[in-house]
Amino acid sequence: VGATIRLAMTGNAASIEAKVREAFNPALYNKSKERVENSHYFVKDFNPLKLGSLRLKKGRGLLRLTAPKIVGKQAIDVHSIELVKLP
Repeated sequence: VGATIRLAMTGNAASIEAKVREAFNPALYNKSKERVENSHYFVKDFNPLKLGSLRLKKGRGLLRLTAPKIVGKQAIDVHSIELVKLP
């Protein structure tokens, strides 16, 4: 709680930030029981963190997710990033 997460595009002045306001660290569970018998892998659930809207210029670039402010030893675990094109 308290970490700042930033998503930015290289070569683009745009970036967006959000502060982690709620702790969420569930235990790992055995996902293999749901899918394949006699396989073993563990996963955890994730909570979404909405960053907001980011206006990107047309063209290629590198999206970079960083934690410029970390409170404690680590920031957050990230499962995926979802980008939605707005009208």
